[in-house]
Amino acid sequence: MVTLKFLTWRILHFGCFTIFVCPLFLTSQIDVIAESKLTFEKDGIKISSRYYSTHPLQSEHQGITNLVIVVHGTNRNADDYFENMKTALTQRPLKVSSTAIIAPQYLTESDIDFHGLSEDHVYWSSDGWKSGSNSRDESSNPRDIRIPSFEVQDTLIMRSLRSFPNLRQLVFTGHSAGGQFTNRYTASSPIFEILCIETGISSKSIIANPGTYVYMSPERRVGDSETEFAIPDIDCPDYNEWSFGLEDLFVYPTRAGAEQIKEWYRSREVVYLLGQNDNDPNASTLPRSCRAMTFGNHRYERGRIYYNHIVKTLGEEVKILHSKVEIPNIGHNNFEMYNSEEGLRVLFDEAPLQSCNTIISTKEITLSDLAIYPNPAEFKIRINNDNLEEIETLQIMDIRGQVQLKFGETRGTNEFDISQLSSGIYWIKIYSKKKIFISKFIKT
Repeated sequence: MVTLKFLTWRILHFGCFTIFVCPLFLTSQIDVIAESKLTFEKDGIKISSRYYSTHPLQSEHQGITNLVIVVHGTNRNADDYFENMKTALTQRPLKVSSTAIIAPQYLTESDIDFHGLSEDHVYWSSDGWKSGSNSRDESSNPRDIRIPSFEVQDTLIMRSLRSFPNLRQLVFTGHSAGGQFTNRYTASSPIFEILCIETGISSKSIIANPGTYVYMSPERRVGDSETEFAIPDIDCPDYNEWSFGLEDLFVYPTRAGAEQIKEWYRSREVVYLLGQNDNDPNASTLPRSCRAMTFGNHRYERGRIYYNHIVKTLGEEVKILHSKVEIPNIGHNNFEMYNSEEGLRVLFDEAPLQSCNTIISTKEITLSDLAIYPNPAEFKIRINNDNLEEIETLQIMDIRGQVQLKFGETRGTNEFDISQLSSGIYWIKIYSKKKIFISKFIKT
């Protein structure tokens, strides 16, 4: 819930008719601060952030195998999102005992002031937390450190692993501004590969009704088309800068870089959950900057266009892991989205397609006979499989999930040069038309 702190009104002569009274400045803070406190240190400095959880992270919960993390919208009302997701879970009673829900809360300076929070609490601008920007250090609330909101999210996820030692599946989701956060975090965080490689935890991201997305190329839709894309001829010089595109990256996404972001996003499971009635071009919270308007006229349209952009930019094979689910008769409402049958299905009924270290999908092609040899290897690795003609691309990643080598057009090829790699443990990810295979090898 949000309380209006103060509101100044003024008759404007531009943007509104003089007979109308329009809001000039609005500042608000949340009424409810999350009850749980995440505290950790970075560079010797104490950092605190807030969250809700169905299970205290200070203790261990052996029975939890599934975790849903839901991110609030622009009003930062994590309490509402937390309760709405708990309600959704009750509709799947067989999953209640094995599922935990966490709802982080990203605060602004007005929240810090209104609730008199201690100086170790980090805070962001009202737009900054959505895009992974550094926390703020204002003279009114000085801080000794600035940290990206995405790094706080990484820490919260890693901290949860201590409490849920038997965790096998993570669903990461957000609605509206939380959907913006989910889209950009999924594209730029190494956490999903780390979870898969180091702990065997499979994951998927559900992006619900965001107003903007991070585009993977400088192209935008042509005219009113939803399927044609080109470099736009517009007077909007920053249209492709982060977090709307991959130029001028913030500190956190710079660690990966534009090419790695595209590879990560291509290989992660993403569901675009769109309410068909979220189609109001005049919605009060709809972003309308010049760069936002290149995405489409309303959220429903922007979601359809973005999905087409992802397929065009990252390739048809992205459809293996990226899906678009449209929900009829629902608009911009997180409760209705998550509690719909479509929402419940992707949240709780359907396990992530990509089971870590195993074959994914139930399509006809099998790579189960695939073998990598020699292992350990020094100069080259070879792949033995009856379906070599089905293999299209191959990636080799380090233990952090960073792509070190990439081989394209590999059909019929069974030998790959790894001599330039440093000694260590690596993961090989093989793409066919219908499947992805992940396996481990050692470079000596």
